[in-house]
Amino acid sequence: MENKSSSEGAKESKISQNVLIAIIGAATTIVAAIIPFVLNRNDTSPSPTPAPLIITAIVTATPLPILPTETVVIPPTEVPFTFTPTLEPPTATAAAQEGIFNGFLASDIKGVFTTNKYKPDQVIYLFFDINDPSNKNVIRIVWSVVDVKGFLPGAVRSDITDVATVKNYRTLSNHSANPWPAGKYKVDLYLNDNLQQTIEFEIIP
Repeated sequence: MENKSSSEGAKESKISQNVLIAIIGAATTIVAAIIPFVLNRNDTSPSPTPAPLIITAIVTATPLPILPTETVVIPPTEVPFTFTPTLEPPTATAAAQEGIFNGFLASDIKGVFTTNKYKPDQVIYLFFDINDPSNKNVIRIVWSVVDVKGFLPGAVRSDITDVATVKNYRTLSNHSANPWPAGKYKVDLYLNDNLQQTIEFEIIP
């Protein structure tokens, strides 16, 4: 006959051991979960200071309006200048030309009022320049007819020879006492017997 009581006791003993192991495992799991929580609550060390947040701002400068200012005058800077002479061959000087130049007629003694038309009794003033390298300066002034009624062309009214002592010669033809007839006339200017210039004029009524 089997002993039922002993076999049932053995089964109960095994069940008790399994329950105990399960309780121990559950308790271990709970403790493992609680310990970190407790440690964190009891930790009095200061929490790490968060790193400062750096904000970079990009600012675009707006140019200020340009206001009128006084004009600044900068004095010129003197720059030393060195003159380098250019060597040129000497120029030959032309020999002074012999002759009578710049002859003209006028109605006044100063030669201000130049003209080629005169009244029959009006005084005629003659001006001209002389250049004579030989210094003879022999001048001859011949007043003659060109086209006058009653006179042949070339008829001489006055013929004067003189030695000039000045370079700017001045003379006159005064026929107020014997008025010349209306018509065309001329005056020939000679230097050392060489005809230099002829000036034509007219007597008008």
